[in-house]
Amino acid sequence: DDNIIFISTSDGYPAGDNYGGLSAINDLKRILEKCRRDGFVTAGIGLKHGGVEEIYSYHTVVEDMEVELIPKVSTLINRVVKMEFQS
Repeated sequence: DDNIIFISTSDGYPAGDNYGGLSAINDLKRILEKCRRDGFVTAGIGLKHGGVEEIYSYHTVVEDMEVELIPKVSTLINRVVKMEFQS
């Protein structure tokens, strides 16, 4: 019965040794869909890249860590709570 938000912080593009591109994005989308079915709300924070926009329903992109990080993450979390957890 817990309200759980899974937050990923990255450049938004899943990658590894000989792994990446559209197939990696689709793999991540499938994993996130399972998380949602299991009751998690997922959100992505993109660090200087907008890849999170095509993967997460709830997302924000932070270009300037010193200036934008706290206000953008706070706004993101508030939006998730308002849309998902308030009745």
